[in-house]
Formats: sequence, structure tokens, C-alpha cells
Amino acid sequence: MHANILHSLPSLRPLNAPPCSFVRPEIRMPMGSGIAGRVALTGEHAVIYDVREEPDFNADYDSGTFKTKSMICVPVKDVEGR
Repeated sequence: MHANILHSLPSLRPLNAPPCSFVRPEIRMPMGSGIAGRVALTGEHAVIYDVREEPDFNADYDSGTFKTKSMICVPVKDVEGR
């Protein structure tokens, strides 16, 4: 993985959950891009109740059947704090 690229893993459903029609592919975005990029760059978490009011939100990652409404985003660091 590249140091300046964020990777979002596909959404997975629990084995006992009913089947759903939406499976999100991996998403890659530049560090600092969007809400997740801001969180990764600053190391500060974000709890957003309405993403449409957030200037950093990028709706391009939503599909035609899925619309993001809220988001919890936290930085993930290694044992050295990076």
C-alpha cells in the first residue's frame, strides 16, 4: 500500500445477517481528501450526523442505491503511532 493513499476495505455483512444487494468495492483516495482523508491527516476523529452539511464530504463515493447519511471516522495507527 502507498503511504499517501487511503484504502477502504469492502463492507461485509455478518454471517447471520440477511442478504443485501449492496456490496461496496475497495475505495482508494489521496491522503487529506474527504472526511476520511482529513481524519487520517490530522489524527482527529470525526462524528458526523449529516454528511450533506460537511464541506469535506464527497458524494462521488455513494452508489445509485446507497446514500451516506452519517459517519463515524477514526484514525488507525500502528504501534509506533503512525
